[in-house]
Amino acid sequence: MFVKRGRKPLVDPDDVFKGLEKYKHCIFENGVQKGLTDSIWDTLTKELEHKIPRKTLYISVLKDSHSYKTKLLDLPVDEKSYKPEHESETSETQSTDSDYEVEKCSNGYGIKDIKKKKFKLTISYKSCNNSLRGWSDTEPQKECSLEIQILTRDTRGQELKHNTKRHLKGLKRKIVAKQMVTDIASNWRHNQASLFQFDRTSPPNLYHQGVLRKAKQEHKDKTLGITVKCPIYSLVELKYSQFATSIHFIGIDPLLVHYWSQFQIIIYKDINKKYSKISIDATGGIVKKIKRTSMNLLSAHIFLYEAVVSTEYGQLPVCQMISEKQDTLTIATWLLQWLRCGVKVPNEVVCDYSTALLGAIIRAFCGLNMRTYVSQYFDLLVGKCGIPPNCYVRIDVAHMMKIFSQIPSLKGVQNRNLKHFYVRCLRILLTCTVFDDFTTTLKEILIVVMNFLNHKDGIINDDMNIIFEDGEEEENGPYLNAIEDYLNDMKIVLRLCKHFPLWSSVMTNIFQSPHPIASSA
Repeated sequence: MFVKRGRKPLVDPDDVFKGLEKYKHCIFENGVQKGLTDSIWDTLTKELEHKIPRKTLYISVLKDSHSYKTKLLDLPVDEKSYKPEHESETSETQSTDSDYEVEKCSNGYGIKDIKKKKFKLTISYKSCNNSLRGWSDTEPQKECSLEIQILTRDTRGQELKHNTKRHLKGLKRKIVAKQMVTDIASNWRHNQASLFQFDRTSPPNLYHQGVLRKAKQEHKDKTLGITVKCPIYSLVELKYSQFATSIHFIGIDPLLVHYWSQFQIIIYKDINKKYSKISIDATGGIVKKIKRTSMNLLSAHIFLYEAVVSTEYGQLPVCQMISEKQDTLTIATWLLQWLRCGVKVPNEVVCDYSTALLGAIIRAFCGLNMRTYVSQYFDLLVGKCGIPPNCYVRIDVAHMMKIFSQIPSLKGVQNRNLKHFYVRCLRILLTCTVFDDFTTTLKEILIVVMNFLNHKDGIINDDMNIIFEDGEEEENGPYLNAIEDYLNDMKIVLRLCKHFPLWSSVMTNIFQSPHPIASSA
């Protein structure tokens, strides 16, 4: 049969391999082929009389054409002609990180013989392109030592520092997970690293933080009895098992969880025998977004709502909710369900300036909307007859100070000390306990703060006459813009003053509150 052959190569592959074999110790560095820009490829090209370009020669070894790379890596290293760069010829003492010695294989085993073994294992390393074959002549017995024979390529002179990690499994995984029950992965790594010498390479048993977190999660799931990976189904499982009296409501879409324990109810009832104050706040970033449907649609931001009481032992939570929705109706439903457990309405509630949270608290504890609630406050202040609401709702002083400092007119103040003075003046409003003092102080502060010219003379009567008498727009523009900015800043301050009974102390005497300042701390 006639077989059509291709063009005869310019250089025989055997001759090419002889040239590669001659410079084998320069082609690979720590078992890895050197790059195309290395000078060894120019040397090989000259060795082959420039019949093969350096790029073609590099690709032939890289792609293992004619098994060049395999044959070169299987060749023994001539220690007399090649010495690693990191070894010093003049040093008298020499240390090594290896705890074992490589001995020549003299038992006559080959790869074909190993394939016939029944109990065998093959391990390969990508970093050094080496493989390790191990076998046992007999089946290992339980609770007995295991003798393994190993066959691998001699890599002396090609030492390579590995950065791979061992598998954290078995008993070691359980021990490490128990150590992190009350700690985090980064602290565990820091404690383990402190045992090593400085500038030492990270050892294989110093595990990555992701592995440590997963081991901790598995340990917690096993402790809590969580067997289902879906968070919703896990909550349902816990609701009808060990947390039957703590989890009261679970919603899937949107995510909604109401939970509080009987111990928390007992604590609140004991505190409620006297004047009771609770603080309600919400925080995000604690609960991760969940995925829904086969398209992996992410949920909205999930917030944790918590009601806490202040005691001589510190702050204790009495009621919690995890919610994907942050509207008034959802928050009010949570508080109403908590009241159905037999607890009384607190005498005082402190929260931030969230309209949804304020409206939900007023609706759940007082049965009113926010506008009606503030109107009743004002009627009591001006002396009209009326009964105070069941609960005194207040806004946290820290949130009000932040709002005061972010007023646009104060942001434009270049003098930092002057801005601090303005904010401290507004701070006086928070401590006013008499309505007349509040109105007088507010009027005086507005006169000072709303000076839009800042350290300059105000608009005198002559200037006002110019504005109304002169009709040229170019001359009147600066004055009109200044007045417009002044009115816009006034709107912000007046908007805050609409709810002044909630953030000031003018109602403390009516409700006989022992707390002059509304603080959740």
